Amino acid sequence: MNEKRKYERYPVVLGSDIDFDEPRIRFGLTQDVSKNGARLLTISEYDAGTEILLKIFLSEQQETECKARVIRCSPVEDRGMWHFEVGVELEELLEDDVVTALQDASSQA
Repeated sequence: MNEKRKYERYPVVLGSDIDFDEPRIRFGLTQDVSKNGARLLTISEYDAGTEILLKIFLSEQQETECKARVIRCSPVEDRGMWHFEVGVELEELLEDDVVTALQDASSQA
């Protein structure tokens, strides 16, 4: 398969908060993070085009917050409490220190 991604993906599993138009924050797992996007596992379904505020917990001491837009959302099976896989594109590229933290986390996985 021809890989069309512009930036390296880091195979990490990190906790995240997802906030959008509704007045509550939802929790998800962030996976396969790159400098400009991520794949999330969530309990909630999101429409393509939905703008979210994503907070990714890189470690107990480090987190990053970024605006993102939902590119796709599809149901998943056999993933425990997670019902949807959500692909997001980040509004701005992740900072270099965040990428370094992702590299470190993926090497420990």
